[in-house]
Amino acid sequence: NPVGVIENAHMRILTELDSLLRLLKQEQTSLESYNRILGETYNRIENKNQTSADLLHNAITILSEATGRTMAHGQRTVQNVNQRSQEMDQVRRELDEYKRIANTDSLTRLNNRRAFDDKLATIYDNPMHAALTALIIIDVDHFKRVNDTFGHPVGDKILASVAGVIRANLRKD
Repeated sequence: NPVGVIENAHMRILTELDSLLRLLKQEQTSLESYNRILGETYNRIENKNQTSADLLHNAITILSEATGRTMAHGQRTVQNVNQRSQEMDQVRRELDEYKRIANTDSLTRLNNRRAFDDKLATIYDNPMHAALTALIIIDVDHFKRVNDTFGHPVGDKILASVAGVIRANLRKD
């Protein structure tokens, strides 16, 4: 069921986008925490008139630890975003394949009416395309007689052969 498959893929994309949004919100929270630590450290240094080595050492230690945690969290976020991106790319490829299947006649492997309608809309979106496009309509003469005489399986093979000749001789965009 193409509609069910597309709805399933749509739900997967929404789930992936939701996960990505959660990751970005976590990253924002982490950066806000890092900013808060920097601000507190700055205030400690500013509020104390004492410039002892211990105070500077403590501030540097706090900043180093916060920077290390922030960098590690950022790396995990990048990895998660990359993973989500790969998963979304896989869903896109699956949707493209489902669309290709939905737009292709299973016997002839030629584009069907749905694909024709889509392509026609694309052609008329750009007038330059219309001048470079041709529509071919083929009628296999007396084909009903072939089906009646030799049966539908033979007729199907003939249609598939004719379609193969058409595919081999047309440029596809």
